[in-house]
Amino acid sequence: MSEILANNIEYLIDQHGIKNPSELAKVTKIPQPTIYRWMQKDDREPRPSSLRPLADYFNVNLIDLLEHDLTTDQRTPLPSLVTSRREVPITESDETRPALRVLAHTKMFAVRVERDDMQFTLPVGSIVLVDPTKEVLGIGEVAYLIDPVSGAKTFRKVLFSDSLWWLKNENLSYGNTMHLEQRPTILGRAVEVQTVSLL
Repeated sequence: MSEILANNIEYLIDQHGIKNPSELAKVTKIPQPTIYRWMQKDDREPRPSSLRPLADYFNVNLIDLLEHDLTTDQRTPLPSLVTSRREVPITESDETRPALRVLAHTKMFAVRVERDDMQFTLPVGSIVLVDPTKEVLGIGEVAYLIDPVSGAKTFRKVLFSDSLWWLKNENLSYGNTMHLEQRPTILGRAVEVQTVSLL
């Protein structure tokens, strides 16, 4: 994520005719050492509240700034989550509700992805392990939650910044980002994506 952020900052500086990071610090009122740290591909996770002035200045979505390679217009999946195993029990599902089955040895459960609204991170047909004990901090994690409009259970990338919760999917045909003033009902965090077929 830090490499994508650094590349995006360099790209946006160039595209907007900003001379150097010092000038960017002045126009965004972000401390100059912070901008230099981001551009040095620091491993520390940036706080969304610190990045917000940068996103606002360039008129870029916060999650896109962190995860979307603006130089190539490519989205970055979460490769660390993706595996290819056949060890998770899962039940058949219907068209309206993903299948859930609680695993005997853990509180985690498995959800088969039925829709393509999170197509880059969660391919249709993949199995997502959801851990309800993992906290969702609002820094771009993929959460399994209750959609506040439809009431359906769904996956979204979650970001918390300036007292707002942002829910984002990856397929623009479903709409892109939803802003909430209250924390959504989160059922768990996606911890692993398995590319398997139903038995």
